[in-house]
Amino acid sequence: IGVCYCFVKDYAKAIAHFRKSLEWVRKEYAFDVFAARKSKQYLDNYKHTKQLMSPFEMIHFEARERIKVNLLEEALTILKQIKQLKPSLNPDSRGLYYYA
Repeated sequence: IGVCYCFVKDYAKAIAHFRKSLEWVRKEYAFDVFAARKSKQYLDNYKHTKQLMSPFEMIHFEARERIKVNLLEEALTILKQIKQLKPSLNPDSRGLYYYA
């Protein structure tokens, strides 16, 4: 839910939901643990950069969702936007760029 609020630029609600997901985690569910880790990462990013999700993460997330529903040409169009960000990518984002 927090990611959805990032896409509509309602960052206050996104932060609230990322914080809630840290409380809701069930240790025996792998996805809950993953969601909590990502929520913590986004909240930590916000402390340092005042951005919950980087522009790269927003583009990559959107393209990944298109790939899931087999909209491959749309995903490729979206992924091409990353080339504009390429010089500013951190090593993790750069790895995902070349992986995708």
